[in-house]
Amino acid sequence: MNDQQLNAFLARIGVEEKPPCNIEGLAQVQAAHLENVPFENLEIMESAQAISLDEASLFDKIVTRRRGGICYELNFLYARALEALGFTVHLMGSQVNPTGGDFDHVFIMVEDPQGSDTLWLTDVGFAYNFAVPLRFVLDEVQNDGRCSYRIEAYEGDETTRYRLMRLHDEADDEQMFTFANVYRDEEEFVARAVFYSTDDSSRFRKGPLVCIDGAEGRITLSMRHLIETKDGVRHEREIEFPGEFEELLVSIFKLEV
Repeated sequence: MNDQQLNAFLARIGVEEKPPCNIEGLAQVQAAHLENVPFENLEIMESAQAISLDEASLFDKIVTRRRGGICYELNFLYARALEALGFTVHLMGSQVNPTGGDFDHVFIMVEDPQGSDTLWLTDVGFAYNFAVPLRFVLDEVQNDGRCSYRIEAYEGDETTRYRLMRLHDEADDEQMFTFANVYRDEEEFVARAVFYSTDDSSRFRKGPLVCIDGAEGRITLSMRHLIETKDGVRHEREIEFPGEFEELLVSIFKLEV
């Protein structure tokens, strides 16, 4: 990503000045991305073609056409932008569903730009995303201002694996995904991305899903429901499809499709 493209990317996510290459700058970029670029599968619902993951296509879709995407699209371009800002990044594969594999989801591991051994998890492509970078440390409760998280280790079939847990006060803790501490190449995700975007059994072809960060939490729109947090309380209501659905795409998610 060249300087001109980086500036356009930053403008797309609502960042006016180039952030510093430190953890505060990383947190600023992640938060801005989550607040301005939705997780969405609308083009997957509309087309039987596989999504394109080359940088030029992703830049055109997300920056030029101001659309969102699923994890591979959002995090691949996000990783290139972080590199352009000076961060050292690594793609990480993770398993979301019990029947899935380690390429179910892609997130990013960032080396500490100030030279410590600490690694940071960052992600703008999970439907129900954590809002700030998380330190890759075990059994420490970390809070993103809305919810708490913990990374746990366990023994997998061949090696130590890790699970990212979302913690709840009045309900069972929720496993978001599991992963091995192995850096991945973009090509390793292509087959799973093709499956998710073309196979009729894919969860992303079952119905529309659009998510973005609002002032108080994640806002989620499906074909029949809108879920958002107001005054600290989670609200869910039924909507009409397609009329109200399309209105909400514009008014909340700033999408015109």
